[in-house]
Amino acid sequence: MKARGYQKLKEFIVTQHPLEATVSDFGEMVWDHNSQTVVVLSDTADEDYQVFWPLKRADVEFENFRARFIDDHKFQLPAVGNHPAHPDEYVTQIEVAAPVIQDYYELRVPIFYCPSWPYRGAANPDLAALFRLPKFVIDSHQQYQNGPVVVVDRFGGTEAATLCALTTLVQQLSRDQHVDVYMYVKLYQSKRPNVWPSRDDYMFLYRCFEALHHHLPVPHSANAPYFLQLATATQWLCWRRF
Repeated sequence: MKARGYQKLKEFIVTQHPLEATVSDFGEMVWDHNSQTVVVLSDTADEDYQVFWPLKRADVEFENFRARFIDDHKFQLPAVGNHPAHPDEYVTQIEVAAPVIQDYYELRVPIFYCPSWPYRGAANPDLAALFRLPKFVIDSHQQYQNGPVVVVDRFGGTEAATLCALTTLVQQLSRDQHVDVYMYVKLYQSKRPNVWPSRDDYMFLYRCFEALHHHLPVPHSANAPYFLQLATATQWLCWRRF
């Protein structure tokens, strides 16, 4: 699914974790779209979702290029508003290079590995903390503006779409001082029906912004308040028709 962002119609590509038989297709997709940021939410500790990027001293050959491992690092996820960073929350960045065979062009792709986000199985999830990964993606992707951000989850569905939506909406909040959750949900649903299959999945986005709202600075101008458009019964009924 190609998903809209705050500034571009095709800011994101949402896709499922590639299988062994589809790793080549995934690599070609990243190459064809000149994507220079990949975010992986699936957990490679699960044998069903194995590592698909090149490892040290183990290049991966594709039809037109060869992908090779460069380096990996761990970065602490940043603070959001007055919500502090947490020392145990980090993302692993795997740097991969893909030089064209018989050419001098090289595409460098940072892969940000943050498994199991958004941690919805936690007993008392800190929803405001979920915005640390979107902020990290926004800050990192500013260096790579040529292609869309590829977001990978287990099935190419709810988790990836949620990250895209929160990333987009937090930019809207920063620039416009409001968020329109319903509009972006409608746009995403039109691209992939039932990408948020339940009412709880949909309302989760509102709850995230409600939590974030308590950690934002109070605006100086009364004419530019931060606010949330609360979900109404009418909006829910309209969403059900997507």
